Amino acid sequence: MKQQKKFFFLALMAISVWIFSACNMAAKGGDSSPADSAPVSGDNSIESNFTITEEDHSGGYQYPTGIYYDYQFREAVATTPKPEALLGKLIEAGIPINKAWYRAGSNHCRAPGSQIAMTVIVPTRFFVHLDQPDSRLTEMGYQQTQITSIQCGFSVKQYTKK
Repeated sequence: MKQQKKFFFLALMAISVWIFSACNMAAKGGDSSPADSAPVSGDNSIESNFTITEEDHSGGYQYPTGIYYDYQFREAVATTPKPEALLGKLIEAGIPINKAWYRAGSNHCRAPGSQIAMTVIVPTRFFVHLDQPDSRLTEMGYQQTQITSIQCGFSVKQYTKK
């Protein structure tokens, strides 16, 4: 019995350290390298190229027709580059993006105004909309996909090309 308590205590401590590390990294913007967090300046800034809105995609959002590429994050919950850094890299590469959507990863899902949150792993999503396929995106960590919905899509940022 004493051995079980010791194992339980060690497991609980390991999980606590892991959660603390993940939260700390998320608060700092993830495990981004200097290239991931480098600001985009001048005429290539996100604000000068895109209108940013927050949307609710939980009720059957209709995505425009076209080609979609989904960024392949390494973790289920975001400890990865911020969407502005990903967009900046695409702008610098000359990728002709029409729109992009971002949903931050989380360990719960809660509807706006609700006091109740459902415990669930919500993966981070970042995907872009183009008129034509572009193989450079595959080389940059994206996968061509068909977008039909976003899990827990209550708070999705949309970046629309100006």
